[in-house]
Amino acid sequence: MPINVTELTKTGIYQATAPLAIVARDMDEIDALRLSRKKRRNHFFILALVALVLGLIVMTVGMTVTRFAPLAGVPLLIAFGGLVWVGTIANRGILAAPERTNLVKGLVAMLAADAHSKAPVSIWISLDQKGTTLCEEPWLAKKKGKERRASCEWLRLEAPMLDGTGFSQTITDFFRDRSYVNPRGKSKKKRRTTSEVVQKYRFPAEIYGDPARFPEEEVGTLINLPHSATLRGLRVSEKALTARVQVKVVEADLLQSCTMLSLGVYRILNLARRVNLRGTAQ
Repeated sequence: MPINVTELTKTGIYQATAPLAIVARDMDEIDALRLSRKKRRNHFFILALVALVLGLIVMTVGMTVTRFAPLAGVPLLIAFGGLVWVGTIANRGILAAPERTNLVKGLVAMLAADAHSKAPVSIWISLDQKGTTLCEEPWLAKKKGKERRASCEWLRLEAPMLDGTGFSQTITDFFRDRSYVNPRGKSKKKRRTTSEVVQKYRFPAEIYGDPARFPEEEVGTLINLPHSATLRGLRVSEKALTARVQVKVVEADLLQSCTMLSLGVYRILNLARRVNLRGTAQ
């Protein structure tokens, strides 16, 4: 089923329950939509520039002929304004979140070997880049400085694994936006993003036994992460294992952190499985 482009552009939300291959195809479709709208916007701006140049030329030449001839350039200048306005409106519809669609495609590739290829996964994605404001205050270190902190939960994913484990993942971005005026009078904006990744595994006890028998401090060492990521929480019970990681976002590091976190969790589960098998054998 094709994506509802009107609804996606209006709400910035993609939601589906479909096999992994369909989700990956939809991410490609969103990327193609974004590129086509950027191309259309650029066409409007090029036409607007042409109208501006021609309008100025007509007015300049007209001034050398008669004082009324410059009026011939007015329609072209009006066309310039109209095209800029249309291009700006077209820009509002651009879904500017390629790093999110790329990450989802990476997660699809990660899950492809361990999840049912035809089983539906549940996914919810927000393309919102602004987030919910947590606080906003002056930034006294810079002239006319302002600092805004915001959060945006943009991914919820659930998928059944081949071993009977129920996998789920959420990602929440935390933004720190700073704006100020530099000594040359130019306005500047900077954003720092930190992501929180939470993965939960509801595992079958008949396969993996009881991983909760191991101290969380010890099994936490089995999870290796990139330098930009930090394990902030690990909770193990008789039925589920939940891990929380904070990532100082670089696009490649975020996907790598998700992948390495999943590998680390399965090291813990496989350790519990081996202990469970020895106990059964005895």
